[in-house]
Amino acid sequence: MKIFALIFATLLSVSLVYAAGSCKLGASNGKVIDLSGLDKRDGYYKTECSGWDCYVNVCEKAKSPDSACSEHTSAHGYQILGLHCHPLGNTDTAKITLIDTSNEKSGVKVVYGGVAGSDNIKRGIEFLIACDENVETFRPVFDGESNGATIVYRFTGSSKHACPVTGGGGGGDSNDLPLGHYGVGGLLLTLALVALMLYFIVGAILMKLKFQKTGLEIIPNIGFWKDIPFLLKDGAMLPVDLVRGQGKVYQTMA
Repeated sequence: MKIFALIFATLLSVSLVYAAGSCKLGASNGKVIDLSGLDKRDGYYKTECSGWDCYVNVCEKAKSPDSACSEHTSAHGYQILGLHCHPLGNTDTAKITLIDTSNEKSGVKVVYGGVAGSDNIKRGIEFLIACDENVETFRPVFDGESNGATIVYRFTGSSKHACPVTGGGGGGDSNDLPLGHYGVGGLLLTLALVALMLYFIVGAILMKLKFQKTGLEIIPNIGFWKDIPFLLKDGAMLPVDLVRGQGKVYQTMA
């Protein structure tokens, strides 16, 4: 049972690390376009857009630059004029694709769907980032907005981080940006959580109606779940036991 607990804890930690991975787009021949280098360390790029100040970030959500934006703390950009603040780009809706699907060196398009501000108008962000291996610093420039059910603010620029490079994982044909860095690990954890909930709900109903159990006994495999804390402790102590066990002589069973 120590092995089981150790494996469970290891898988959980690996999934969490994977879910927090950088935003990447798989390219051909094992190459990858890693956009994480575009993010501003202080939380945003500042640029002018339609007479307002805009604060945007590409992969991570933008840091709220002003107290006027205190109501909106989960967006990829903010449009500010005086005491007015409009959030830009919903962190839960994202898409990354090549600008030209036939040319991996054309650059990337990153789109975040609309998020409603205090005026109930939805505003999204679109980044068009050209691949230029000679450009070290990304500087987004406001390039207009499209009107509709959602107003989309378009920013352009160029960077070496929009070019495919060798290594860094990636590959494959997926064009989806990890939603808020949700990632495959996050998806697997969500599915596991849903399955666990169904296990308890269906199991409790079955134990109650079919086996006439009451109280804690309606929990399926109640003995196992009571033992979980001890199993986790054993799993955590397994490496310590292995180290301490070096040099020990064990009696051979006949």
